[in-house]
Amino acid sequence: MKKVLVSFGLMVGLALSSVTAAACEKPAEPAIPTGEAASGSDMLEAKKAVEAFLKDAEAYLECARGGIAKDRMVADMEEVADKFNRELRAYKAKS
Repeated sequence: MKKVLVSFGLMVGLALSSVTAAACEKPAEPAIPTGEAASGSDMLEAKKAVEAFLKDAEAYLECARGGIAKDRMVADMEEVADKFNRELRAYKAKS
C-alpha cells in the first residue's frame, strides 16, 4: 500500500510540474496582418490573437525567472501592441 501511495504521489508531482513548466513557456508572437490589405474579420482575429498573447505573456511574467527574461517579454508585449495599433490605424484609414 505504501508503494502505491508513493507512486501515486510521484505521478501527481510530475503532472503538476509539467503543467507549471508549460505555463512558464514564453508565448509566441501572433501574426498581425497588414492593415492596408486586411479585411475586418482579419483585424478582429488579429485583435483576439493579440489579447491572447498578452494574457499568456502576463502569465509568463508571473513565473519567469531573471530580470532579463522579464524585460524581454515586456519589450515583446509592447512591440506586438504597437504593431497591432499601427496596422489597425492603417486599416481604419483605408475605410
